[in-house]
Amino acid sequence: MEALVAKGGCRILVVSSYPPTKCGIASYAHSLVRRLRRFVDVVLLTDREWRDNDPLLPLKVLAKSRGCDVVHIQHEFRLYGYPYLVSVVVVVFALALLKLKKALTGKPAKVIVTMHSVLGKSQAIGVLCECVPLPSFLRRRLCLLLYGFLLKLPSTILVHTPYGKRVLIEQLGVPSDKVHVIPHGLEPRSSSSSIGGGAIRLLMFGFLRPTKGYEAAIKALKFLPSNFCLCIRGSFHPKSRGKSQEAYEKILQLMNDPELRRRIRMELKFASETQAFSDADIVLLPYVELNGASGVLCNAISHGKPVVVTSLPHFESVLRPHGYKWLAKPGDPASLANAILDLIQHYREAKRIILRLKDAWSWDKIIQKIIRLYGLPGFTRPASFSPV
Repeated sequence: MEALVAKGGCRILVVSSYPPTKCGIASYAHSLVRRLRRFVDVVLLTDREWRDNDPLLPLKVLAKSRGCDVVHIQHEFRLYGYPYLVSVVVVVFALALLKLKKALTGKPAKVIVTMHSVLGKSQAIGVLCECVPLPSFLRRRLCLLLYGFLLKLPSTILVHTPYGKRVLIEQLGVPSDKVHVIPHGLEPRSSSSSIGGGAIRLLMFGFLRPTKGYEAAIKALKFLPSNFCLCIRGSFHPKSRGKSQEAYEKILQLMNDPELRRRIRMELKFASETQAFSDADIVLLPYVELNGASGVLCNAISHGKPVVVTSLPHFESVLRPHGYKWLAKPGDPASLANAILDLIQHYREAKRIILRLKDAWSWDKIIQKIIRLYGLPGFTRPASFSPV
């Protein structure tokens, strides 16, 4: 890939949660901004400058965009407030103001939204209609209308998985040339691991959520030899504590089985990522639902750790094209155990694929694609470049 050269005078506004906030979007934005600053000036509007459901956020975006060539908004359905529809409304108003500004002044030249989660039409109705005090048919129409504006107003939409692009095109009618797939970038991490003759350490990492498949992972231990153990490391999500509590209680209920309890360790804190992954042999992602790229999958790959995931479309669309075959049926402990055992038998093969992905998705390569997607003057796009 042709290397980019720093270009003075270009300014990018990035709107996102940001450290010290601990969440996947904040970590992604931090990595993005660190790399962008090698090439362009970056202006930040972070969650230290707004509150949930902040009615002034659109005006803050407009004010910060002054003098910027690109506005890059990170979007997740809970990121800017709750209920989810209110968060969407805030972003839609920000996009509408930027559209008006462009019509009047010609600036900013481009507005990009990264959709970290992508909802299909039926999912959007179910998620966005929550807590909206209107008759059912009005809720549906309103939710789809606002979701449509969220997808229509940006110049460009960036997603992390091929399946996310397919959903936007086929279910929501977004033009194919408007949606670009660029994988989630990976930080460089040490990646030494091998399977020895002792304990096999399985890891589930990240915020507790009912959709992460803890039940299947715990019950899968019954189908695995006694030297397999499971470590659950994570914490309660600051914006979904009720859902995290539900997942936590389910885990405790499953651990009432004394045979399983001795093979499970649970650490309910935001564990050190490096320590958590270095201790693991295999990372489990037995999710029953996934609406975009998985930050935990990206963390596992960045540490060079083989994974067993479920055959959900977002997982399949990023792993199967590379020959990765260790996928289990969602909610099926026996299928999960079989995939784990097969991975043990083919550990070196799995490791080779993971290391190839680690190289292909490194931030040093991903940032080149994002910069080219910005289309800034002075950054040329090679004929061979493909944002997908």
